[in-house]
Amino acid sequence: MRSDRKEMPVFFNPKRIGLNIREVGTDYLDVESRKIETKWYRDESGDVDIFLIYEKDKEIIKQQVFMMGVLVEWSQNHGVRTGVIVEHEVANQEKDRKLPGSETVYFDKRNHQHSLKMATDVIKSMTLDAGMKTALLKNYSHARLSVRDRQSFAHFLKTKKYALRSWVLKIISCFRR
Repeated sequence: MRSDRKEMPVFFNPKRIGLNIREVGTDYLDVESRKIETKWYRDESGDVDIFLIYEKDKEIIKQQVFMMGVLVEWSQNHGVRTGVIVEHEVANQEKDRKLPGSETVYFDKRNHQHSLKMATDVIKSMTLDAGMKTALLKNYSHARLSVRDRQSFAHFLKTKKYALRSWVLKIISCFRR
């Protein structure tokens, strides 16, 4: 049986991208008597960048996954946050001279779960030291609901409970007639 249905093309395959990510650079810093190491990873297309900042004993301070303008970050100070990167163009008086733009990160009020899943899938597919990969995934798995998210979820449960109860009562009343 032949299917005339066309498959939708996949523009972003996190698992394939994770397999093609390579280390681009490493820096070593001494900050307040702490030995800090930073690593930068990038896929071959340049669509995904990963930055890791950790102490020499491999304790992660911050991890960031940039995917085509989307950011998924974990840090010791803020935990997991998702957001977008917006590039601002600089007005130029001279047509021949190009000025660099600036980028600003806007964090989401609530973590975007799909972004978090994509970042996790990229990391799962990367070739990394097993201990480091486990630590990175563990950090992202601890994405806690914010107070606002918990309140919204509690409200959702209350309204759904009420809606379900009223729906069940309506069905029961139909059978009583």
